[in-house]
This record gives sequence, structure tokens and C-alpha cells, in this order.
Amino acid sequence: MSLGRGLLSSGPRGATTKILAFGSLFIFLATVYTLFPSTPKKAWATLSSPFSSRVRGQCPPEAYADGKWVHQAPPAPNVTMTSMDDALPIVGFEGCASSREYYWHLASDRPEQWDRFPGVASWRWDPSSECEGLRPLDPEALVQDLVENGGWLLIGDSVTENHFFSLSCILYPHVIATPNYTDLPFYERHWPQNLYLSPSSPLVEYLNPPVGFNISTTPLVTFRRVDVMLSREQLVDLHHDLYDPPLGVNLFSEEAFWSLPPSQYLSIFQKPLPAANYRTMVVSTAGHWTTTLMAGFHDEAAEGGGIRRILGFFRHAMTKWADEIQAAMSRDTGTAGGRRTREVVEVVSSRSYPNIHFLGIDRPGMLRPDAHSTGDCLHIMSGAGVLEGWTHYIWHYITRELPGRIR
Repeated sequence: MSLGRGLLSSGPRGATTKILAFGSLFIFLATVYTLFPSTPKKAWATLSSPFSSRVRGQCPPEAYADGKWVHQAPPAPNVTMTSMDDALPIVGFEGCASSREYYWHLASDRPEQWDRFPGVASWRWDPSSECEGLRPLDPEALVQDLVENGGWLLIGDSVTENHFFSLSCILYPHVIATPNYTDLPFYERHWPQNLYLSPSSPLVEYLNPPVGFNISTTPLVTFRRVDVMLSREQLVDLHHDLYDPPLGVNLFSEEAFWSLPPSQYLSIFQKPLPAANYRTMVVSTAGHWTTTLMAGFHDEAAEGGGIRRILGFFRHAMTKWADEIQAAMSRDTGTAGGRRTREVVEVVSSRSYPNIHFLGIDRPGMLRPDAHSTGDCLHIMSGAGVLEGWTHYIWHYITRELPGRIR
């Protein structure tokens, strides 16, 4: 059962701080806090800066989401699936930098499902007529923005990892990814995954990175696995304070999950150059808010086995999370570095959280059941347009919509 997904961003001293929340395929809670650069950096000779004209967009999230999928010819109509690698040209990718579960992310790992190609790559999201100023997604301009104006820190579960992999394809060949999973005998899911500017990218000579930027150590994008927004200990304490459960009733089952307290991923986000230069943090949570993991709420006699009780607990957890994030943002503004949807909207719409905005862009993903991975109906494949649409609109919103809202 899915409950949330998120995003954040920062800039130089004295800039304004904002936090957004956006919706996506499984009712994501997304939050973005942004400190915008006061002036754009110099663009390279052949590409225009995404900040150069400070054009205000006129495509709010509601207008973007209120659109439709339009059929179009796939990027490579003459390519047929005869190997797992054929998915790349069919969906329009030159390659993908990440090596983590490569073919699973592309949904080409099961030959018995190859018949979804090229149909799955034959759709384009067409926002409503109320959406104006949405320029095409330009991977080279996005690379420039990530280098010159700051990177993205993705905090979330395995669906956010889907988003990270998609970004590694959009930005390829201009980025390289770590770790190299093909060389590892084992891995841990909580390991950081990073995208760095590739020294062999033809864009390197045209970029104007900030002082202290190191091509080898300053990530453009980082993913950290955090399944439930708050740490285990924070959620256990909150559960105890709210419900005073009987002795022997535990909130969590033995099911594995990964999490960190907000203070820890905020400290990652605020690392200075050359270790990091993040300006946007995407914080997500979704498929782990279940009565399977949170067995303390399980009740066979209740509707949904107790999921309504988890909805109430989620609201309290969301409030605690928003309080902690807002307090940190208010303190550090000078630092560089279905029903569930209603729960999110009602919390972050409060005037207590002036830096949090909800972006309800979940509808495009909800209309694409064909865009799931091969093994379940939760994860999302790269190349179908859903994950790429998140990147497209987030980039648009933080570069065109949000600057116009800052006073």
C-alpha cells in the first residue's frame, strides 16, 4: 500500500528557501526545498542556460497533471526485441550510466514480456491547455544546471531508485555512476549511488562549475535508501506516544526496511564543496506503509486489515517530519549545500509550513499500468515516460515555476 514520495533544493546565502511536495504513480509524498541562485552562471557556447532569462512558467502542477497520453511513433520503430539490450534504442536511450539491476530497470529482463515493446515506448504525455511554457526536456541543459546551479539528492525507497536509474539514462553519456555493481560480489541496499560528470563528456569544456567543484568527488545526483521518512526509533517512539500499545505489541514486524532520521540526510544534503553541491533534495516514501511491515496496526476484522489506522499514523508521522524539515530550513536558510494524497495535502498546506508545496503530478503514472517492471505492479520501468516525466516536470518547476513565486 503506497503512501508518499518527495523533493528538496538549496542555493547561496541570503536566497529564499522553499519546499515542495509532488504526487506521482503511487500517491507519492514529495517535498522540495529550494534556495535559488541570485544570478545565473555563464552558459556554455552551444547551450542556453536554463536560468539565463529567468522566464516564469505558467504550468502549475495541476495543469501539467490534467492532460492525456498521446500515441506517437516509438523512437526506433524498426528495432525488434531479440536481446535485452534492444530495449535501449526502442525507448530512446543511448545507454544508462547505472549498473544496478540494469535490465530489470529497463523491463527487458524477461523475454516472455518482450511483447510490451515497442508499444510501451509509443506514448507522450500531453499536459492540458492551461500548461504554458513547458519546454522540452533537454538532457544537456539539465547537466549544465546540475553542475552550475547544484545537484539533486534523492531520498526514498526502491521506486525512487527507479527514478535514479532513469536519470542515469537521460543524462548518459555525460555522467558516470558509482558503485559499479558489475564488479561487486555483493552489495547493500543502503549504499549511496551517485552520478558524476563524466570527464569524457563533450560538455566539460563549456561548463562553468562553481569554485571548489571537483569532477571526481562532487556528485550531480545521489540516491540514498530511506523507506519511511523517519528512523525506526522515531516511528516507534511516535507510535508509543500516540497509542500507548500494550506490552508485547510492537509497531514493526520482522520485514526488512531501510531508513534514516531526517537530520542525517539533511546533513548529507548540506555538505559543502567539494564533497557535495546539492540544491534539490527529493524525499519519497510509498510502498512500505503497510500492515505487513507495521504489524502493530494489523487487524483482520478492520477494513483493509488495519490500513485506516496506518493512514492516521502516517498523518502524524508526516506532521513530525514536516516540523523537523521546516525547522531545519528556517534555521539553515543561508546554508548552501486518493485518501493518502489528502493526508499529505492537508498537512503541507498548513501555514506552519510555508516552505512546503504539494505537486499533484501522480495522474500520468496512474494511467500507465503498462509501465510497471516485469515482476510486480509497484516498481516502474525506465523509458516508458513516467519516470522521465517526473524529471521533466521537477526540472521545469524548480527552474521556471518556483522562481516566479519567490518574493
